[in-house]
Amino acid sequence: MRLKKMNFCFIFFTVFLFVTGAQVQAGTFNVHAGTHPPTVSKGQPTEIRVEVLSAQGTPVPGAHVKISAGGGVFLHSNNTVVHGQTDPHGVFVTPWKCMQCAPAYVFGIEVTKPGFKKWVGDTQVNISAHPAPPGPGQGGPITVHAGTHPPTVPKGNPTEIRVEAVSNQGTPIPDADVKISAGGGVFLHSNNIVVHGKTDEHGVFVTPWKCMPCAAAYVFDIEVTKPGFEKGTAKAKVNIGAQPFFKPLKPLKPVPGQDAPINVHAATHPPTVSKGNPTEIRVEAISNQGTPIPDADVKILAGGGVFLHSNNTVVHGKTDEHGVFVTPWKCMPCAAAYVFDIEVTKPGFKKGTAKAKVNITL
Repeated sequence: MRLKKMNFCFIFFTVFLFVTGAQVQAGTFNVHAGTHPPTVSKGQPTEIRVEVLSAQGTPVPGAHVKISAGGGVFLHSNNTVVHGQTDPHGVFVTPWKCMQCAPAYVFGIEVTKPGFKKWVGDTQVNISAHPAPPGPGQGGPITVHAGTHPPTVPKGNPTEIRVEAVSNQGTPIPDADVKISAGGGVFLHSNNIVVHGKTDEHGVFVTPWKCMPCAAAYVFDIEVTKPGFEKGTAKAKVNIGAQPFFKPLKPLKPVPGQDAPINVHAATHPPTVSKGNPTEIRVEAISNQGTPIPDADVKILAGGGVFLHSNNTVVHGKTDEHGVFVTPWKCMPCAAAYVFDIEVTKPGFKKGTAKAKVNITL
């Protein structure tokens, strides 16, 4: 009889642990939802973007998203309800539009995944009473960020022109047409002083260029166009070193305290984000001769928010073969701006430092 009682207690205690353990382990979602653009004309589409994060701020892929509208139609389902799953970045995006429209629509959103508590919320789109004017520009202007990497190269060495196209809401503009013109030299992809291309899914286009013979500097004129948007323009510049690389006739002995400096170029892409949206900090380590410094140790400190690769306010990494290290960061809750302190070190070099800044639209 005593043995049966002990077995019953053991079974009850095990079941209790299983049930309460499941409750403790159930995570909570941190969901950001919005419409892009938030106001559209009758018949024009908007996108509902749902980003699902864990309580620690890390993306939650594979979460089930259900969005319901009181009217109009989701273009992916041809219905007033759409189902989908978050991608590896914890994001689900779907287009919707109305024809014979109310002044506004509220979308009910449900997010579920085993091991998490269900999240329920909503977001809204407003419908303009006046139809959009004919012609381009309905999607707003294209904001273009452009730069050269590295910004200074020796004669005959290539640089990359990086172009990023962003909407007024800070979202990438993919599949936009990019035209870059140079006053000399040659784009390696076109073998000409002009190159054409398209932005990728992140709104980015990158192309290599070099000169031989060379002027002291070149300025690139950049145009980005896409149907439904106003044309965006920007300029980027590269400086040319006076001499190409050469090997000394005799190997130089290292002199204590005379290590070569690391030149650090750092920036955020995009430089302005909405509260809860990520930006990438891009760090480039370059020698005095303009060559990349691979395998250098990078340390980035933020005064808040969290680096998604470290789940902390500090992240460590190494530059790749191009001397570049990139890491994502985001904040929630957020201040109006954050400054990142960056240190780059490598044996045989003096420590390089830089700062990068991101602005937050609250």
